[in-house]
Amino acid sequence: MNRGASMADDPSDDDLFRAFQRGDRAAFEVLAQRCEASMLGLARGLLDGDSSSACDAVQNAWIRIIRSAGAFRGESTFKTWAYRILVNECRRMRSAMKRSAMSVETSQSVSSEPCEGGLRIEESDELAMIRAAVDRLPAATREAVLICFHHGMTHAAAAEVLEVPLGTLKTRVRSALYELRSALSTEPAR
Repeated sequence: MNRGASMADDPSDDDLFRAFQRGDRAAFEVLAQRCEASMLGLARGLLDGDSSSACDAVQNAWIRIIRSAGAFRGESTFKTWAYRILVNECRRMRSAMKRSAMSVETSQSVSSEPCEGGLRIEESDELAMIRAAVDRLPAATREAVLICFHHGMTHAAAAEVLEVPLGTLKTRVRSALYELRSALSTEPAR
């Protein structure tokens, strides 16, 4: 580490990606370690909790990110661009699963086997109920709520990732929250 650099000089994701574009492989490793867990979580949510498919989607997204690094012009943040690639990869995989009549069982318990990055995925009963409720949402609504709440993106950034108008995204989020409140409510309807 450079003695002149302080610990406060933590580069942003965008700075790390620009360094990678200039050929700094170490910067890409830091970026990948920083983003891997959140990308895996998003992919799991978009792929009905299928950990194996989520690992594949994230790996495929990283390959596309590396191959497309030179084409990235910085018109959005790195995170927005990377999430858009991941969302499109998950959509492609879901479509391929449907075409080949492979169905993903959401009622099975989530595997605690680590994926390639060594992350373990386990859930409590309460989280399993929430995941099941989220999994029952329509795909477009599920994407919106996962990106906004699970990954903390602003509505504007999420709309950019999903390539929809801001109003459409807000409507999807509002609809998702209503459906989730209804599905998870423990009080009888009045």
